[in-house]
Amino acid sequence: SAAVDMHLKTSADNACKLGYRFRSVMGSGSPRALDGDEKMHALDQITLKYAGRAMPYNEKALAITAAYAIDIKSATARIKE
Repeated sequence: SAAVDMHLKTSADNACKLGYRFRSVMGSGSPRALDGDEKMHALDQITLKYAGRAMPYNEKALAITAAYAIDIKSATARIKE
């Protein structure tokens, strides 16, 4: 399972209103190693998410970097606002 996009929920007047807003997913599946174009596509997607733009890669780092996909068998999601 993984929680993504967690944000602190604050309250100036009541401690019981403190908590987190989040989106999470839980599921099962089988991981498989990626290579070639699939690996580069996966790394590009991660870079876009966290850097906000495409960036070049260091060839030495790419040679020792692994990327995996999960073939999903089942999944559920939860959003807490």
